Amino acid sequence: RPFLESWLAGRAKENETEAEVLAGLCDKYLMGCIEYVIDGVEDKEKMLIVDPLRQIVPRSDLGLTTQLTRLLESILTTERALTDPPMIEAVFLLCVTWSIGGALVQDARVKFDKFLKKLSGLNVNPSETASCGPGMLPGFLPTLHDYLFDVEDRRWVPWTQLVPEYKAPADGKFSSIVVPTSDTVRTSWLLECTVNGSHTPILLVGDSGTAKTTIVRDFIMNQSPDRTLSLTINFSSRTSARDVQAAIEDSIEKRTKDTFGPPAGKRLLIFVDDLNMPRVDTYGTQQPIALLKLLLDKGFVYDRKELSLKHIKDIQSISAMAPPGGARAMVDPRFVNLYSVFSITFPPESSIRTIYATILEQHFNGGAFTREIEESGLATKLTVASLELFNAIIVALPATPSKFHYVFNLRDLSRVTEGLMQATPDRFTEPGQVVRLWRHEVLRCFYDRLVGNSDKEFVTGKISEIISKDFSEHATPVMEMPILYGDFMFFNEIEEAREAKEETDHVRLYDGLESYDA
Repeated sequence: RPFLESWLAGRAKENETEAEVLAGLCDKYLMGCIEYVIDGVEDKEKMLIVDPLRQIVPRSDLGLTTQLTRLLESILTTERALTDPPMIEAVFLLCVTWSIGGALVQDARVKFDKFLKKLSGLNVNPSETASCGPGMLPGFLPTLHDYLFDVEDRRWVPWTQLVPEYKAPADGKFSSIVVPTSDTVRTSWLLECTVNGSHTPILLVGDSGTAKTTIVRDFIMNQSPDRTLSLTINFSSRTSARDVQAAIEDSIEKRTKDTFGPPAGKRLLIFVDDLNMPRVDTYGTQQPIALLKLLLDKGFVYDRKELSLKHIKDIQSISAMAPPGGARAMVDPRFVNLYSVFSITFPPESSIRTIYATILEQHFNGGAFTREIEESGLATKLTVASLELFNAIIVALPATPSKFHYVFNLRDLSRVTEGLMQATPDRFTEPGQVVRLWRHEVLRCFYDRLVGNSDKEFVTGKISEIISKDFSEHATPVMEMPILYGDFMFFNEIEEAREAKEETDHVRLYDGLESYDA
């Protein structure tokens, strides 16, 4: 409460009318939502208590309140100078959704959304097409997490309407591909609000394969190089505090006697991936995280030789990690409270289908392949087939103590798609050849990790079933054995490219082999 009162007093100096409205909204929403999320208090008067909502990492009431104020500061700017109470309430509800409800897992989001809408007392419009402005809440999609309140248009907008058109990366690398979906647009907005809006640290927490790293890298690449420098640090179990400090000090320069920072007029964005991977020492501390906590909280580190203070200015932290468990330790809650924490949920199947189908369409329908391949609709068909096989595997073959490596996620689908993109127009002229390549890729990505004949027979049987069902006209040549593909390079073209000082990636050849003797 003292923190909130101090923050409201500061807002009153800039816009007294806005501060009065915010104070009333805090009384109406804040404590009720926090008590529901952390303690499970659904109705104080009726003494109705339920299980606390599950957060992807534990958050404190102060941490949630701080995150709320940061989001409000990024949207309720001096330039906008909002004074209309319904408008401010709409913005407040958006910020409550992404602060108090920001770290909730998917199932808990639905419960929190129901509680928040009931607490608001506002009419909920279930229509898909009707526009919802201030004083109303949309109800067609499951939760308010699926909407953005557009301050300029004064209405709630589904994230799906804000997805831009896909553009292939300039470097052509698969790792650089970012297909816009409602999930990527939403995460990019959260990064924009936190990093460029309130200029505060942000932590994205989600399972492997939810594109956290890809989205952050894309966000950093889109920042102005005249004003922003970036540093990426990938944590592992062997990362030490000394390694982290050396990496940061290599990216900054001396300004005054004890003050350091990036070149004047610039900021340094430090992206830490796999934040919770460093091993826990004897005293329960993760030393790299202890160093980052000192830097972000106090703004300095100690010189390791002279033991003097080194004040570091103009830096911001963006971090990403998977939920604690296994080799990933629970991060110090005091360190987590320095961040705005957002749970990155697993994308729905429709988004996954859109991502991989768009990538394959760009590859096969770009005019280089034969008309037969372009008109066959392989991009969509192969994506659906991959998803069907993937869903069957994760249900039928879960990880067990004896099969602990049975961990399948979106990265496996990405590997299958990347393998399909190795197909070249000169070697793949018929749809059946591409389908055979798909069979090879799923065998390499899924089948080769299996142990035990029963598991292998299940996967091969499922692959045969999918091919017979979706690609029956190509089934005979696709199912021929052995199925072998090799990655080759033309020696003479390599030498010519090297002499001309050109890249050699374009002389690679991914081709099918008919036997082991080829």
